[in-house]
Amino acid sequence: MKIIPKGSNYVPAVSSHTLKCQMTNMMYNDIGFRFFDKGNSFFDYDMQLINAYDISSSEKDNNHRSRMNYPDDMVLIGDSGGFQIMMANKKGTSINIDPIKILRWMENNADIGMNLDSPPTDNFEYSLRTSIQNFELFQNNRENYIFKLYNILHGKSYNDIITWYSHVKDFDFDGWAIGIRPHTNTYLKILSFLYLLEHGEESIYQNTHFFGISSMDNMIALSMLSKKFDLSLTFDSSTWATGYRFSDYYFPLDVRHKSRLGQTKNSMKSLPCDCPVCQSTDIKEIYKYDTMSPSLISYHNLYQFIETNRMINALADDMQALIQYGKSVNENILISDIVNILNDFDNYNTEYIYSKYKKLFVPKPENRIKPTNLFRSW
Repeated sequence: MKIIPKGSNYVPAVSSHTLKCQMTNMMYNDIGFRFFDKGNSFFDYDMQLINAYDISSSEKDNNHRSRMNYPDDMVLIGDSGGFQIMMANKKGTSINIDPIKILRWMENNADIGMNLDSPPTDNFEYSLRTSIQNFELFQNNRENYIFKLYNILHGKSYNDIITWYSHVKDFDFDGWAIGIRPHTNTYLKILSFLYLLEHGEESIYQNTHFFGISSMDNMIALSMLSKKFDLSLTFDSSTWATGYRFSDYYFPLDVRHKSRLGQTKNSMKSLPCDCPVCQSTDIKEIYKYDTMSPSLISYHNLYQFIETNRMINALADDMQALIQYGKSVNENILISDIVNILNDFDNYNTEYIYSKYKKLFVPKPENRIKPTNLFRSW
């Protein structure tokens, strides 16, 4: 297994469409979509997250990694699928769950696996109780102790964090995955990590994952956190894959703003980007809207998320440079707040920080910017 590098590492969550591209080894002009296949894809990247529930339900065996020739020196993270199961249940869809089958798939294929949780939405106590039952199953039936199995911390408030942690802290796992919701609650994510740290969870220095986040403010905050404590942490999202569903095309080095391509007859004559995908692509291919164009758009997006996070990690080595960048993307207040919180943690505990900065831990409204249509008739 490849060691998680120091810093805040973005992990693309692989959608079913991406997985299909990888499994069929789909090609575009002799270039593949397996970004883990060095030299044979648009670009190389050595981490990805797969939904273990989905794939263990569809495959007849547990040999996904070897069948895909996924390298041993690249990181494969298995998400147990708790969030997807929870969403299906909310919609009234009946799902047959075999937790042990999910565990075995992760043990046979993944370097890191997430416990089968039940993320709290409407009923916190039910979610906690169900999660504990699954955690006990995973702990008691685990066979592979080389791969890392992470405990889960959930909550929508400081009190939730305290309650959830008190019930799951004694499980014998290898790290922590943090699922604070809503995803816009950036400061509470930082506080939850600090809470684990002050309670002696030393595994989090090397084995911490944050679920389902990839916004610029989260990238900045997690990079600052990793620099402060010399961490090796990971975080994931599938936002980049909206190219498959909506033809959402993210602007270069900008994971906030995007355009929904081709809603009217007006269209670009060339692509406004020189990433490896766009360099290899004819703009006419993008507007075909066949099975290839959504993949090309999504892989362009993925490259932007990877590069934006790489740039933020580099800037975080120099606080003055990060501050200037923060000003340019209107995140200078966030940076100042995170600096104050981390400095206070040197002398006080999380209860003090929560009381002092209480207003920060109320989630801000989700900023769902409607994609710009650059191609309407003027």
